[in-house]
Amino acid sequence: MKRYFWLVCFVLLSVLYGCKPEASVPPTPFKGSTATGGGNTPPDSIPNPNSIVGLHKNIFSVKCANPGCHDGSFEPDFRTVQSTYYSLVYNNVIKNSEDSAFTYRVIPGDVAKSWLYERLITDNTVLGRMPLYSPKLSDAELTQVRTWIEQGAKDADNQPGSFPDLKPTISQYFAIRNDNQLRLDSIRLNNLSYNPFIVPESLSFTILYLVEDDNTPISQLTQCSISFSTDRDDFSQATVIPATFVQIGSFQLWQLVVQSSLWPSGTQVYLRFQANDGLHSSPTIFPASDALLYFKSYASFVVQ
Repeated sequence: MKRYFWLVCFVLLSVLYGCKPEASVPPTPFKGSTATGGGNTPPDSIPNPNSIVGLHKNIFSVKCANPGCHDGSFEPDFRTVQSTYYSLVYNNVIKNSEDSAFTYRVIPGDVAKSWLYERLITDNTVLGRMPLYSPKLSDAELTQVRTWIEQGAKDADNQPGSFPDLKPTISQYFAIRNDNQLRLDSIRLNNLSYNPFIVPESLSFTILYLVEDDNTPISQLTQCSISFSTDRDDFSQATVIPATFVQIGSFQLWQLVVQSSLWPSGTQVYLRFQANDGLHSSPTIFPASDALLYFKSYASFVVQ
């Protein structure tokens, strides 16, 4: 029976993750400003051509941020200096070489392993040299890009590029009955997707969270727990139970077995899951205290 339970979980996970909407590009940590606001230099200023500000003004914004291209439609995002920098430096490659030889678009100090530079000089007609459908960059412009990378791919504040470490992200959660392994989170009150899912009285069920992190192995995350509160916005008196790590096939999750008998029939229970990669002062919490009501309702169940 136990083997059957995990087999069913694996199938459910495969379906769930396979049906998850695919973003065309991963989220980009544009710190300091949004992609559409600020971050550009005055048109009459003359920045260092070997700096990210100079590259943005002279090359990326005028030759690459064309409508339908790197104007926010595709990464790298060359709309502003900030979006340019943070979608290049240590940002993952999406369309790679045939041998998948590149990991990041720009690696400070390493031109040969920086995908950006390879895309600017490649003669691979299938891959395509950038900028597409336009004259190639001049030798002087290529030298400016190369110099910027060699000198540490410094940001607009002249600080060398450093490897980012983002907080964990909670991709999805779901709940499974322990008696017949059927999903509970797909059965919502009044059949509305944002309403709480329905849990029968006196039922044992498992809540699982799919968590991702850019550097820390999922099994090594810390402070992983689920909080249960009958108050949507106040978790000061919440019941907090540590979660445990489990791997189901290729999926790495944190889970917790719950007894619905802990709450009277008719009670709506709100969930908050938290996880930390051990490198930040505070954990990721989903849903956050300031999240939209939609997410708070979605991350809850009602005992019936």
